[in-house]
Amino acid sequence: MLPTVSTSEYRLEMNLDSHHKHSKGFTLVECLIVVILISVAIGWSIPNLRRQLIRQSLNNYVLRIEAGLQALRMKQAVVKTGCEMNFPSDALTTVGPTSISKFKSPETTIEVAKLTTDEKKDRLNCSDDPMINQRFRFLDSEQGPGTEYVELSFSRSQFSISPPGTSDDGGSLVILVRAKQHASLQPELPIRCVEFSPNGLSRMGDWESGRCETR
Repeated sequence: MLPTVSTSEYRLEMNLDSHHKHSKGFTLVECLIVVILISVAIGWSIPNLRRQLIRQSLNNYVLRIEAGLQALRMKQAVVKTGCEMNFPSDALTTVGPTSISKFKSPETTIEVAKLTTDEKKDRLNCSDDPMINQRFRFLDSEQGPGTEYVELSFSRSQFSISPPGTSDDGGSLVILVRAKQHASLQPELPIRCVEFSPNGLSRMGDWESGRCETR
């Protein structure tokens, strides 16, 4: 005689069997939802990561400029000489509330390692002796990490640093540093700046309303 199965036992077996079938994996809809969520997360994180990398490059380059100018000033103290700096006319900023800025790459403005002796003298002249002048640079290291992300502008086409122990009230030089993708970054990153006096004093800040405001 065959064993009998109660209605409640039969329903329990059916429920267990149904649960087993449904727990074998994810449905197509669930997989699509996961893919969409991952895509949204990646789409949000990559631009923010890129923005942070560019911001870090800006800040690092500002530090490199200030350190390079201070190192140049220290070499002046040893050689006891002044320095004449010249910057391209298409990389200048007018200082004031209605300031207009033109930016160029570091390679065409302050990097001098690849220049000939005469080209170097036209950009940075700290001695009539070419061998001595070769020791002077705007930056201790050129073509460093992040250089490709920045561009520069200058408040003067010419600037003189007086020899140590002398004074010069000819006004300060302001170097503006911004991201090459400045216009496409939203919100825009601040334009950083370094202000350098003829006597060798320097300070860093943000360029606001035609002034280098210390932060």
